[in-house]
Amino acid sequence: MEGILVFDQTNDLIYHNFNEAMREKMSKQAYDLGLLDEESVCPTQELNSNVLIQIFSPLLASQRIMMCQFDNAYTAIQMENNLNVVFDEFLGYIFLEISTKEVDLVKRELGAFIAFIKYICGPNIFTIKNDTTKAEHLTELILTYRELYAINQGVLMEAIEQLLVNVDVKSTVVNALQAATDRLKQDPHSQRSHSLLFVGSKFLARYSTRQAQELAAVDMFFLSMLCQMYNRRSTAHRQRIESRIVFLQGSVHQSYAGCVPHIVHVVQLFEHVSLVLVIEHAHTALASHLYDVYFALHKLQNLQSQFDLDNLRGAFDALETYAKHTQDALRKVKAHNAEVDECIRTFGVRWDTLRKKYADYFKASDNALIVKIESNMPMFVESVKELFRLLCASCATLEHGLQRVSDIADVAEASLKEVFVFLHAKSQKNFTMGSYPFQIQKLRCWQMYCRIIFP
Repeated sequence: MEGILVFDQTNDLIYHNFNEAMREKMSKQAYDLGLLDEESVCPTQELNSNVLIQIFSPLLASQRIMMCQFDNAYTAIQMENNLNVVFDEFLGYIFLEISTKEVDLVKRELGAFIAFIKYICGPNIFTIKNDTTKAEHLTELILTYRELYAINQGVLMEAIEQLLVNVDVKSTVVNALQAATDRLKQDPHSQRSHSLLFVGSKFLARYSTRQAQELAAVDMFFLSMLCQMYNRRSTAHRQRIESRIVFLQGSVHQSYAGCVPHIVHVVQLFEHVSLVLVIEHAHTALASHLYDVYFALHKLQNLQSQFDLDNLRGAFDALETYAKHTQDALRKVKAHNAEVDECIRTFGVRWDTLRKKYADYFKASDNALIVKIESNMPMFVESVKELFRLLCASCATLEHGLQRVSDIADVAEASLKEVFVFLHAKSQKNFTMGSYPFQIQKLRCWQMYCRIIFP
């Protein structure tokens, strides 16, 4: 029995996913509460969002009070019949998972789910409500994670196995990846890119351009999950090239990290052999600064809801710094688009208005001015969301580049044909972490010889 729900700051349900047993239980619960009549109860159909909101509203209200007034939110609730409810929060959104599994395992699953939603949506999580493709992608990712968690010790440890091959095979693979990267660079929009090869659940090789942001280990794990998700699809639903925009974390040692927009093309060259082309797109600095603005806004809103006005000045100073960095980055944007220009202008106007309201409050220390600040805050938040949507979360050239990716895939496939049988055999039967009941000494040995990549 499993189910995941996501609620926004107003307790509106923006995403939910139940398995059959949980759907049946929720239908029964709705009927018992009088939210559904007997004719409307159908365990095989999804429940209306309004019904689910009414079922969970008392629990959400209690959680919000514990968060805002006491800074002591629930982490888990254990119920009868071995049913556990686990809570988590990100940028004001409440994530809730209900399961009959042990609490620690449910917490881990929910943590993976939040990581996936950040990769798919970035900080603009509300888009999951109206974007069916993203919602389906997210559901498929968490289902893949659950399935692999039970059978793949790499997923159990949240690590990627390094596939060891001989020098000749490695040289052939790296040359193919270098050729793919060089062909990508012929496009002026693809100067910063990575080419990676995954064999089954294992990582084989990577080639990156000099200007590209370094990938974090957790990014590699996510890309591996993405490949395995596509590989597990039925033939009828599988395409040779799967493309989408994701927000990778990037290395903390780079200038910008936390939210780096990338276009990811996953190409299935052979069975269980995937070529992954990762291309930085949009404005990396702008995305990073907007990401910081989201967190600073969330911090401010938390302090105001808790009426912790003593720490308000420091939180506002942080927001002011990030907003200034964002405006500096926006001056370098050459959009040639009326909608983008209007969005940039609106962001500037609303920020100036909000900044003046805070300046008035800090001068007068009149708590009544907090009401004026809170009335202006939602408009500024909306302008931040719109900026992120237009300049970071969309890409007009995504479809345009598919022909180039297809050509690159053809060349890579031809280059790797001579080692195809070897790679295919490696994907099916290889020395893996699941080959035997490992001990900690063996795990350390693998780390020493770079057999595993840990986030």
